[in-house]
Amino acid sequence: MNNEIELWEQVKSMLKASNDEITFNQTFAPITKIYKVQNNVIYLIVNTSLDSFRIKKFYLNKMNELLTQCAGTQMSFALITAQEVENQNKIQNQNSFVQPIQTTVIKKRNLRAEYTFSNFITGEANREAFTFSVKVAESPHVTINPFYIFGDVGLGKTHLMTAIGHYILENNPDTNVVYTTAQQFVEDFFKAKNKNQKNTALADEFDNYYRSADLLLVDDIQYLADRQGSQDEFFKLFEYLFENNKQIIVTSDRPASELNIMSRLKSRFSWGMQTDIKKPNQLLREAILRGKLKFLISDTDEVPANVITYIAENFDQNVRDLEGALRRFISYCVSFNIDFNYDNAVLALDAIISNSKNSNNSGTKLHIEKIKEIISNYFNINVKELSGPSRKQEYVYARQLTVYILKTKYNQTLTSIGSALGGRDHATISHAFDKIQDAINNDPNIKEDVDNLISTLDKQYKM
Repeated sequence: MNNEIELWEQVKSMLKASNDEITFNQTFAPITKIYKVQNNVIYLIVNTSLDSFRIKKFYLNKMNELLTQCAGTQMSFALITAQEVENQNKIQNQNSFVQPIQTTVIKKRNLRAEYTFSNFITGEANREAFTFSVKVAESPHVTINPFYIFGDVGLGKTHLMTAIGHYILENNPDTNVVYTTAQQFVEDFFKAKNKNQKNTALADEFDNYYRSADLLLVDDIQYLADRQGSQDEFFKLFEYLFENNKQIIVTSDRPASELNIMSRLKSRFSWGMQTDIKKPNQLLREAILRGKLKFLISDTDEVPANVITYIAENFDQNVRDLEGALRRFISYCVSFNIDFNYDNAVLALDAIISNSKNSNNSGTKLHIEKIKEIISNYFNINVKELSGPSRKQEYVYARQLTVYILKTKYNQTLTSIGSALGGRDHATISHAFDKIQDAINNDPNIKEDVDNLISTLDKQYKM
């Protein structure tokens, strides 16, 4: 059943690219289990009958098309609710709920299907990075190793790195491509090799997984800062792979020389090639929007040029926000059955643009500080700990909930949240948000904390 789970993860990646964040997180992200596979039909477990109804009505046909595309043969999805699974198991006199898929310390991370060279729009800001990426893909570990891509958040670093992986796999399917984030590497290392871990099999699994890589892809390497044990472990991994002529590619939000990590690792990153991706100019932003549009609607001519120009002018910081604005505009027009025109683009995006323009003013800063104060009082901790460096579990948990609430309730950007919480980088804040979002679906105590906090904020803070 592991193959079917990987197929579902691939389909989810494609659904994430073609739907707005809210739709994806509410509709597809919670689906993580398969009940059974029978006659080329994968039975996905959904939470409620309402979820099943909505997916069947609006998304199932598209899901089946994507599944067949990924599988290379005719397959389809069926939906079954958690309650129906429980009833089936009772009928079969089984004492357990759905048997969980066997998991270990390491979970294989799939490459996002849409991140290919053909889907990467080039311009002056990223042409050098694109050219070197193609060169690495065509001749891995021969001329450029390691390959280090850096630049601000949301500019396409992960896309290029993943495209290299896809290209190599297309030309040599037996290549073992290992993709991870630095955050995940740290967690894997802690689970497998922390001082309280007595199970040597987990340490062996960790070593075998990472050292078996023919191509190692590591996102957001800056996350290794201040984690000495993880840095030492990554250094040993780097040395092993490099000596065995394996390709290493890392991304970061800054040049290697500015990383807050051990000097010998910074030195290793300088052995190969460093290339940066800059913010896209107006022409490139418009080209990116036109390229993305073909994945969202069938007739791209329905969206006039002045709409593309409007979005590109107002979302000029990174590609991620740019594409998010386009998805919001398309979803808005489709939902209300209105034309893809300039006036409707203004209606769909005005609130986001206004919020972005005001995100750095003093009123917003005070607004976030007041929210932090209320949350720290709820947990009975000093408000300074939300921005401080301590990794005590109670402080980490409070910070993660703060991230989640600032993002979901108050629509703050991950960048502004990071600034409000001690200057933490995008990768850390994004991981904290994902952690709580996943936990809410599985842990009723965490959901209760979130609900209680929101209720407290509604009573104590008025915008």
